[in-house]
Amino acid sequence: MQFTIGQNVIHPSHGPGEIVDVTEINLVDGFTNYYVIEFPRQLILHIPIRKSDDLGLRKTMSQAKVENVYVILQSEPLDLPDDYKQRHQKSEALLQSGSPVKVAEVVRDLAWREKSGGLSKIDGDLFSKGKEMLAAEIALVTHRDIHDIHENINLALSKAISAKQTQLGVSPAL
Repeated sequence: MQFTIGQNVIHPSHGPGEIVDVTEINLVDGFTNYYVIEFPRQLILHIPIRKSDDLGLRKTMSQAKVENVYVILQSEPLDLPDDYKQRHQKSEALLQSGSPVKVAEVVRDLAWREKSGGLSKIDGDLFSKGKEMLAAEIALVTHRDIHDIHENINLALSKAISAKQTQLGVSPAL
């Protein structure tokens, strides 16, 4: 996929950034043309143009995808594996996919795990990372304040938890 200077993009690990330059330098043998991407946290990356697809660099999600993400966030959560290693591997892989839909699924399911039994330190870090990734991209796409987006995400997650509690016949005071 080709990107242009000034275009907002999403890096699967670093979140939203802006293409600020396309440069020709010899950083790694075999790669001379790079996108220069600036991220909000004062991070600048040089991504080889030829490897941008393989690395998961993508356009920001559409408004329709934003709506789909909110639907997923408020849908009934799935139970994550009880085995720590399996749960961590699954959650990490879905977050690293860079897909907003997959990230929303992980966030929703970790929110349920937090409510029903608590999160380990690693689970909590993944939960925070996933929420931050979603909030940053949605704020960029919708041109809204990130704090408002966090509130909307938390509201959607509350609906998901309530749906799961209802399905299990558990009182909301869990």
